[in-house]
Amino acid sequence: AKERPNILWLFAEDTSPWMGCYGDEVNKGKTPNIDGLAARGVMFSRAYVPAPVCSACRSALMGGQSQIRFDAHEHRSSRGPAKLHLPKNLKLLPQLMKEGGYYTFNCGKTDYNFVWDEKATYSYQAKSRIQVPWEELKKQQPFFGQIQTAGGKNNTGNFPAKRKADPAEVTVPPDYPQNDLYRRTVAQHYDAIRKDDDFIGQVLKDLEANELAENTIIVYFGDHGANNLVRHKQMPTEGGLHVPFIIAGPDPWVPAPSVRDDLVNLLDLSATTL
Repeated sequence: AKERPNILWLFAEDTSPWMGCYGDEVNKGKTPNIDGLAARGVMFSRAYVPAPVCSACRSALMGGQSQIRFDAHEHRSSRGPAKLHLPKNLKLLPQLMKEGGYYTFNCGKTDYNFVWDEKATYSYQAKSRIQVPWEELKKQQPFFGQIQTAGGKNNTGNFPAKRKADPAEVTVPPDYPQNDLYRRTVAQHYDAIRKDDDFIGQVLKDLEANELAENTIIVYFGDHGANNLVRHKQMPTEGGLHVPFIIAGPDPWVPAPSVRDDLVNLLDLSATTL
């Protein structure tokens, strides 16, 4: 590996850890790309986010501290009349990376709960997750990039019927009614994860095709739990806060493949990235 590795965050929306690598029988063999990252990297079985909703969680990770410490805990608080301005001594994670010589980029949502300087934060920004500047990245190493995946928000209406989870075969978590509505809701989240796995597979192929894979640390994780289940998204419960978290990459940056069962706060990813 080169002296300074590239770092790529695959930051999934609204995703519970219902993948084959997490021991989920329904998605066994159905999430090959995420499972592949786990097989060659470090998978964290007990990773929790600092907030169970996207904007508060993302704000915390960008600020490197609990969202409550700098008033970023109110969902979408940057959009109202009372704009939240960051404390003068607080720099966002990508800005620190940029100042440290990294090319920084974000593809997809930001959703930060404060007013922020986009030019100081990202060298490149695109509203679409698929507009990754691969040609530029070959020239601009090392880079720190974020690709926001749709996760649980994937539209599965056009997902091939033969690849969908069968509602009759899913297990509804025990704190919900065991009825058809919940079976369909749970099955749809499995489908959304399968569709996200396809997208992640394409990103991994693009990394290889552009000869960037060998020197890039890949970090896959979610911003909070499943979006269509009460007591998951928006709630500080196990379902709301427990997310997938996998780090894969070259020696010596990532240890030998393993599963970590210690309790992890995703907030620590900010300091680890630095």
